[in-house]
Amino acid sequence: LVDPRGKTISSDSKNAIVFGIDGTGSMVNWPAEIFDRLPLFYQTLSQYRADLEVSFGVIGDATCDSYPLQVNSFGKGVSLEDHINALFPEGGGGGQVSESYELFGYFAMNKVKVPNAVSPFLFICGDEKFYAQVDPAQVEHYIGDKLQAPLDSKKVLEGLMQKFDMYFLQKPYGNAGDPRVTAEVREHWANAIGPQRVIALPSYDRVVDIAMGIVAKKWGQFGDFKENL
Repeated sequence: LVDPRGKTISSDSKNAIVFGIDGTGSMVNWPAEIFDRLPLFYQTLSQYRADLEVSFGVIGDATCDSYPLQVNSFGKGVSLEDHINALFPEGGGGGQVSESYELFGYFAMNKVKVPNAVSPFLFICGDEKFYAQVDPAQVEHYIGDKLQAPLDSKKVLEGLMQKFDMYFLQKPYGNAGDPRVTAEVREHWANAIGPQRVIALPSYDRVVDIAMGIVAKKWGQFGDFKENL
């Protein structure tokens, strides 16, 4: 279900959301806790827009992990349970305070089709930096495309922001939440996508709530959402 190689995912919905979650070791127990709450993400937001479709994915480190890019097709309703269960947070990563968010970004830019979406959302939840370049060897191995040369990751993110309403949901770095590294990572992402799109997360049990709140606000449903919450 989640193998990205040779895959293109598409949604004809006016309301499509892509949600990628870092599944490496520095995320500790956060991925499992987030996965537990992802069904609520769809259940709550589909009350406001019945045609909502969501694609869930996992991001790892393509320099060392076995499954650094996992992407589900778009789905809705009970099918999302199978999609979530298919995701495998490997718990790896290479310890260089960077993960392959840019590889996920390349996939979202080139292999995700949302022709009817009015304001599609892209959420990336993680705690590290993206690598400076999209590596052609990684793209060919995991996605199947052939690139002539490396791509500037910032340029890929700029393209994504024209295609999606994009946010980086930032977990404090590591087990204990190292404030120095957390600030470095925040600045790294803020320089690429703007500080207003980097959202600090207080705890694992608020990740899905915060993402839902961002969507509900954009949809003009924030009052109802606060009441539900």
